[in-house]
Amino acid sequence: MNALFPLKAKSIQKNAALISITVRSKQQMPLSAPTPCRYPSCPEVLATPGFCSKHKGTVHRDYGRARRLFDGEVSFYRSSAWRATRAAFLRDNPLCVRCKANGLFIQAMVVDHVLPLKDGGERFNRINLQSLCVSCHNRKTAIETHAKSFKPRRD
Repeated sequence: MNALFPLKAKSIQKNAALISITVRSKQQMPLSAPTPCRYPSCPEVLATPGFCSKHKGTVHRDYGRARRLFDGEVSFYRSSAWRATRAAFLRDNPLCVRCKANGLFIQAMVVDHVLPLKDGGERFNRINLQSLCVSCHNRKTAIETHAKSFKPRRD
């Protein structure tokens, strides 16, 4: 302690003790153990499960390539004929039909097939198209996907 200013020295010591306690309390244990990169034979250790920065792009690129090979719909949605049909349909129907039915006026961003293409829906028939906002489209797609995956057992 400082002999000339004992009270000031005590307050400095108290502040230093409080600061060290605060710093120690902010340092927490990690929520999970470090895990290795999921890429085969990669020695990188990560704080969260997944791929390291070196392999993340490679895996993403390979997934995209594989999807383009087996999913014919990807090329359809990138075609100029579909893009023109979509743009014209959104011009004619700018509001989400589901939100509009509930009294909301939300701009549509997606042109959706009422009967999905995988279930035999017609691609360019305007009767099979509807304009939806992203939220309604995601909800409709999730319901359809769940309905397909849920198959009741036949005993």
